[in-house]
Order: sequence, then C-alpha cells, then structure tokens
Amino acid sequence: MASFDAAIAADVFHLLDGPAAIGELVRVVRKGGLVAVWWQTLSTESDVLGHRAGATHDTGLAAVPEPLGGGFRAFYGGDGFTDRTVRAIPALIRTTVDDWMGLERARAEVRVAHGAQSGRWLDALEVRLVNAYGARDARLDVRTLQYSI
Repeated sequence: MASFDAAIAADVFHLLDGPAAIGELVRVVRKGGLVAVWWQTLSTESDVLGHRAGATHDTGLAAVPEPLGGGFRAFYGGDGFTDRTVRAIPALIRTTVDDWMGLERARAEVRVAHGAQSGRWLDALEVRLVNAYGARDARLDVRTLQYSI
C-alpha cells in the first residue's frame, strides 16, 4: 500500500535495476504524490570527455560506456508517471585533477569495461589530465548536466 507523499532517488540508479526501482518508487508513493529522480552526467561541453576518449585511444581499450547510454528519458521512462517532465540543469564542478581522478577510480563502469586493465586506462587518463592542466593539484572545471524528473 502506498504510504509516502514523496520518494527521492539521486545518483543511485547505476547500482540498481532501473525499471524495478522506478516501479518501487511509484508503488510506495500515494496517488498525487511526488517521485523525484535525478542523475548527473558529463556535459558534451566537458573537456573530460575528450581526455577519456584520448585515454581509450592511448591504451587501445574499448570505450567505457556511460550509464545513461540510451539517454535519460529512456533510462527513467518507466510506467507510473503522470508528469514525465525531464529537466536538464547545467552545472559546473570545480575540483582538482587529483580529486577528479579519485572519482574516476571509483567508477564501476571502468572496472566492468576493463577489468584487470582498469589501472592502465586510469593511468592514461591521469597523464592526459596532468599534461592538460599542469599538475595534480591544478583546478579542473568539469561541466555537467543534472537531469531530473
């Protein structure tokens, strides 16, 4: 029985069965309630995408697939929504090369795509970023899009 006025999920769907999770969110929210889901992904304007592609080229490994390969609307297009308004909010993450590499090393998609070769791809990416920005502690601006429904 639905018993909540709202349910929120943020940056978690890459760990879940997306359609099943959406179905569960919809199931527990009362009629007329709110289900809010959002996901942050790199903007096509982000230089990091080019450096990732360069690391792929340098290592000869396959490209690491993005979790939203079919697009945000397809990923979250489960049944049960009366308002499927998708909002895209541009954002800027100010970080350092070193901190960004910490995030890259934590990405499950890298481990799935490259297995034992993950370290080689990550090292190639780090070399490219350090060369581009001058040092590990250099500021790195990463352009993203925050999608929400």
